[in-house]
Amino acid sequence: MKVLNRLKDFGLKLSPDKCHFFKSSVKYLGHVVDADGVHTDPEKISALKSWPRPSTRKQLKCFLGFAGYYRRFIDGYSRIVKPLNHLTSGYWPPRKRGKMYKRERIQSPVNADSPFQDEWSPECEAAFKTIIERLTSAPVLAFANPKLSYILHTDASQSGLGAALYQEQEGKLRVIAYASRGLSKSEQNYPAHKLEYLALKWAVCEKFSDYLYGSDFTVLTDNNPLTYVLTSAKLDAAGHRWLAALSAYRFNIKYRAGSTNKDADGLSRRPHHLPHEDKAFLQEKERIENFKRHILNRPQEEIQNTVFSALCELHSVGSTSSEFCGGSEFPVLAECLAVDASSIPHSFVYSGQETIPGMSHKDWYRAQREDPSIKEIINCLGNGQRPNMSSVGHGFPEVRLLMREWNKLELRDGVLYTKRMDDGEINYQLVLPPQYRETALRGVHDDIGHLGLDRALHLARARF
Repeated sequence: MKVLNRLKDFGLKLSPDKCHFFKSSVKYLGHVVDADGVHTDPEKISALKSWPRPSTRKQLKCFLGFAGYYRRFIDGYSRIVKPLNHLTSGYWPPRKRGKMYKRERIQSPVNADSPFQDEWSPECEAAFKTIIERLTSAPVLAFANPKLSYILHTDASQSGLGAALYQEQEGKLRVIAYASRGLSKSEQNYPAHKLEYLALKWAVCEKFSDYLYGSDFTVLTDNNPLTYVLTSAKLDAAGHRWLAALSAYRFNIKYRAGSTNKDADGLSRRPHHLPHEDKAFLQEKERIENFKRHILNRPQEEIQNTVFSALCELHSVGSTSSEFCGGSEFPVLAECLAVDASSIPHSFVYSGQETIPGMSHKDWYRAQREDPSIKEIINCLGNGQRPNMSSVGHGFPEVRLLMREWNKLELRDGVLYTKRMDDGEINYQLVLPPQYRETALRGVHDDIGHLGLDRALHLARARF
């Protein structure tokens, strides 16, 4: 009756032949609408179960057009179909008579009816089957209640942007809609923090604007720096434009760990081949692999006496240089001296800072004594006498590196620390065993919101 009264109030008329009364569910534009929410139409989706694998670009475009109509039911649609979209890159719609596309002057378009042959990869086959599986078991999307607040999950990766809109209805968190999209060529060059900001602006101001405008909502993200974007973040010109667009909405941003942000994270992330044009990301990935290979997992190679002596002469340490340079197996020290005397990787972490969660004082006490290099230094400190350089560190080059810090070393409750002056105050730094360095570095990288390698190394050297 409420519907009929509203139609009467606005002077609207209905055709009886097109009306359905006393129905528990109604089919509308390929969807089924009932009291629970919006479903995909089983009759439409049943055709997918027997859909043959596309063999030409024209057939693939037909399949993607059908599947794209139901994309809001699929969690991470854009990342799933990315291998399929790549196959359509050379297929253009028929041009109008007399119209010339600029790209036609550079290369000829791919024939839409030509077979894929070897272009149909296992990734394409997996994407094709995943779309059919997801659509035939699509979830029920709840109706949005404008009287309730919304919860928006956002995430970004080098694969694309993802977002999921929720409402808590009758004590349950119900999905209102999923959304995802790929990245343009320029967006693929964005750093991680800017991609997260872009995902927020796109989800709020574009994709879900009809739901969120005029409503209060909460944004959940796994990027901690994004929580400061509305208050104290330093932004570039594009960032200020995005901030101006977001200022029309009422919301707050909350951080939650990436391990609990699976929905939006899955929308934006999926293992697949990186785009060829993304040179910056490939270079960054190569630098990280080189750092892990040469710094974190460096082999203990033998260094010739002449090479090592030359390095010691170049970076003379005074009267003790002859003692310090004795021996032949010092690859760690030799590598550091060859690069720069100040570039020796720190083996220390600020005391009290939970860089490696779950490690207690007793755990560090035991871990340090399990490391031969640190154990030897602890024994020397326990005796209260500084040994000669020539009498320590045989087979353990890092013992000599720690010996250079002898005047700053101190045992506190049996755990080895170094004393550092920080803004005029003494700061105690825990000596970190080598086997924990990679874990600690990953912890620093996660703490700062997945910034680049240079920024992660800068903060790691400030902590370790």
